[in-house]
Amino acid sequence: MGLSVAIAGGIVLSVLMLVLMTMAGFVGNMFTIGDVSKQVSDHDNAISKTDISISRVEALVGSSLLNFTLNNDGSEKLWNYDDFNLFIEYNGDTSGKLVNEFSYSGDCLGIAPSVGNWCIESITGDFMDPGLLNSGERAYIWTQLSENLLDKNAFISIATDNGETASVPTTTCGNFCYQMIWNVVTSSFTLNWNNMGSGAGIVDELDDNSFYRTTLDLIDMKEWRLISIQADGDGTAICELGVQYSTDNFATWRGLDNGIAGSFSTVSNQCDVASHDVTPWTSLNATAQADVWLRVVGIDNGAGGTDPDFGLIQVQFRS
Repeated sequence: MGLSVAIAGGIVLSVLMLVLMTMAGFVGNMFTIGDVSKQVSDHDNAISKTDISISRVEALVGSSLLNFTLNNDGSEKLWNYDDFNLFIEYNGDTSGKLVNEFSYSGDCLGIAPSVGNWCIESITGDFMDPGLLNSGERAYIWTQLSENLLDKNAFISIATDNGETASVPTTTCGNFCYQMIWNVVTSSFTLNWNNMGSGAGIVDELDDNSFYRTTLDLIDMKEWRLISIQADGDGTAICELGVQYSTDNFATWRGLDNGIAGSFSTVSNQCDVASHDVTPWTSLNATAQADVWLRVVGIDNGAGGTDPDFGLIQVQFRS
């Protein structure tokens, strides 16, 4: 009797031990699954809060430098730059179509990175968490391509460490474009250009008293165009409207796109008929990408001068 009881008790104890061991493993697995689920949830939450975009692309033909601004449009802080992926597709001046991959090399400190690297030149408003790209902040990125750009047909793609991506073609302005507008003459009144032109082909400023000049910092600008509305057709067949700039306080005026001293801008609007005219977007001359003075100029046959009327004269710039 006693032996049977002892044997039964041993069996029960063994079963209980087996159950406890199984339960311990089950509980451990439960905690492991819970940890993984939390990590997945945290990762998904970080992705949902991450939003980036690219703006103000600077691509100069003949140069291996290509710079752009990375915007943190989300609420997640960006800091793990070593795990970012940056690719630029472009036409190299030697090898043709190329795709370069870039590695993070730290802060630029005013020095361009080596080939195949990207660096952060500055972060706007970087007062809180220096070096981190907080919500609403913008990082100015410098890159060094393996070859000089043959043209501006490049494509930038960047991905954060959690997979959020942004891309932009350098030839498309769209929502990524930073623009400035100079309203020389508004459409609220009609301006009469009295006695335009003092001789055939001679450049004449819009106002003899220089009332319509302005100064603009075009250092970030790449292209310009001229918009004008001619209220009548009083100009002659050679009547044209263009834009000049000066970097030496009016001593020398140059065509805005060709940089030639005393020259009319290469692109211009006609002013011999009543019409709405817009020049194509045209590259600024490199020396005009500075803090410059600007003026609108015209040419006509100069036979006593003509008097064209304008309802609007506007010059637009974009990066």
